[in-house]
Order: sequence, then C-alpha cells, then structure tokens
Amino acid sequence: MGAAGKLQDPPLEPVLHRGPALVVTAVALAFELGVAAYGFWQVPRGARVAIHWDAVGRANGYADAVFAFLLVPVLTAAISAGLALLPSIEPRRRNLQMSGAAYTAVWISLLLLMAAVQGAVVFSATGLARSETMARLAPAAVGVVLAVVGNYLGKVRSNFFFGIRTPWTLSSERSWNRTHRLGGRLFIAVGLTAAGTSVFPLVGFAALGVGALVVIVILFIYSYVEWSRDPAKLPMGRVG
Repeated sequence: MGAAGKLQDPPLEPVLHRGPALVVTAVALAFELGVAAYGFWQVPRGARVAIHWDAVGRANGYADAVFAFLLVPVLTAAISAGLALLPSIEPRRRNLQMSGAAYTAVWISLLLLMAAVQGAVVFSATGLARSETMARLAPAAVGVVLAVVGNYLGKVRSNFFFGIRTPWTLSSERSWNRTHRLGGRLFIAVGLTAAGTSVFPLVGFAALGVGALVVIVILFIYSYVEWSRDPAKLPMGRVG
C-alpha cells in the first residue's frame, strides 16, 4: 500500500500528568506533619493556640492545639485527593487535560500556600514567629498565589470545574477565552500589588479585598459582553 493509502494514527489524547503535583503533595504533607510534631513537642497538652489574626497581627481566633496543628494536613490531603479525581468527572475532560500545565501549577501553588499556613500557625504557637509576621505573611502569600494563577489563567480551556465560570463563559468559547486572558492580567496585577504592599499589612489586605471585588465585577460584566458579541454562542442556560 502506498504512502497515500496508509491509515493515519488517531491524534493522541492529551494527558493531565498528576505525578508532579502528587510528589509535591507528599512533600507538603511531610513538612506539615513534621511541623505539627514539633508543635506538639513544644506546646503543653490541652493548650489553645491562635489560628486567626486580624489585619495588624493580633490573634482573634483560637483552637485546641490538636485541631489547630492537624487541620491543615487534613485539608491538604483532601484538596489533593479532590484535584486528582476531578479530571475523571469533568464533562469537558479533553479541555481540562489540555489545560494540564495550568491545572498543575495552581494545584502546586495551593499546596505551598497550605504549607505556609501550617508553618504560620505552629511557629506562632511555639514563639518562633511574631504576630507582625502573620499580618505580613497572609497578603503576601495569597498575592503570590493569585499572580501564579493569573500567569496560567489565559491557557485554561473551557470546562466546568476550573477557571472563571459564568453562564456566559460556559456558553461561548469567545467569552471564555477573552475573559480568561483579561482575568489573567487582572489577577497578576492584584496579586503583585498585594504582595508588594504586604510590608504594610492594612494596605496589603485592602489591596486583596478591594482588588478581588473589582476583578469579580469586571469579569462578570466582561464575560456577558463577549458572549453577546459571539455569533457562535449558545443560548444562555445551555452549555455544550
């Protein structure tokens, strides 16, 4: 049979590689459990420790040390289990698999954020970190995660679980793509502003709060505008 008559192989199905994120999950859990063990060694049995701080670093929420030191590892395991299983139930699975780099980057960023939270709780309880550090850490850590998410947001393909999901982005490829490109730039701007101003905790928290609200409103409206301009859009309420 000539070359022209040869059957072509079907295109390979994109694969979302979970391995790197699962490795980071194991490392993050090892760190969190190791830090928890250190906390149990340092803190008296039955002690209550701070788990929440206000914008200037004053502790305003407390919990039993067992709950405080083990909550983050449990949440970390649950988040990773959920993110590992999510691609298997996504109706637009191929699109999510094609967004693998973005999915993995966001997954790992969340794991690092959880590890930072665990360190903050335990090191504060044991006296290794001051309250002022807590106030600066929160907007800086969340800001960095937002910037990382923003860097990848424009590469996310349309799906039901991961990305900016409005009735209009889910009903229009144009709305999805353009909303995510704009959203990526806005996420980076808000994230870097929050991280850069975190040396002044009140400013950092204000940048996060106000910035997040403004971004939500802008993207909600923008997704509708782009949907309304798309001749190939689905009627609102219908998703393919």
